[in-house]
Amino acid sequence: MAEMMKGLDGATATVTDILSYQLIHRYTSYETVESFFEALGVENEGQFKALDEAVIDREVQANTSFDSWKEMERRGLDLWIAQQLHNAQNE
Repeated sequence: MAEMMKGLDGATATVTDILSYQLIHRYTSYETVESFFEALGVENEGQFKALDEAVIDREVQANTSFDSWKEMERRGLDLWIAQQLHNAQNE
């Protein structure tokens, strides 16, 4: 396990990492992260981060299987970590 974690040292997930293809397709009605951003009226991660969380929550509740952005974010982070561990294991 320590060897696998070594590959994660310093790794930081961005919003677009968290909103992976796998997450978007499995848990939302969107085709891409860009279409999710478009529904929120933003064009990039910086604008997304500036949104009020209540605005994101409403969109998440309406078009995903999650009840809140925090729940969606946690699942996306879980998927990202699993992918990082998989990648480290295969190096």
